[in-house]
Amino acid sequence: MAQWFLGPKHPAIRYAFAVVTVALVAELTFELSALIGSRPSPQFLLAILIVAWIAGFGPAVVTWALSVAAINYLFVPPPYTVSFLVKEELVGLPIFSAVALVMAWLAATRRSVETARKALLARAQEARTEAERAFRSGSCCRRRRGRNRTGHRCGPA
Repeated sequence: MAQWFLGPKHPAIRYAFAVVTVALVAELTFELSALIGSRPSPQFLLAILIVAWIAGFGPAVVTWALSVAAINYLFVPPPYTVSFLVKEELVGLPIFSAVALVMAWLAATRRSVETARKALLARAQEARTEAERAFRSGSCCRRRRGRNRTGHRCGPA
């Protein structure tokens, strides 16, 4: 389970996650449209954010594209047609796209920075462990007898 919170590694899994997420959100939004109202975009923005957080920027862009198509096909009048030149979409689509892509970029950047931070921490811990091992064994200053520059006493004096 922790693997999913860190993000799936294989690209096919990440992109499949994006497609499945859009399908689930579209289905839930369509079924609950009487309760939600005429604006389905917040649910799709949340889906884009979740996909970017878990799977990265590329899958989030796929989620955005599929979300635009799903919103246009299912929720923009007339339903079950795709037309991006409808009056309702001329303002809403660019705003939705800008917000979605900026959110996806921010979430994906946070994810990559977190991954880099974890790698740096692991390398620092490994270097610290190696330094402590060398210090305990006395190999840090075997060439010198007595005290080294830091005052550590190595070997017989």
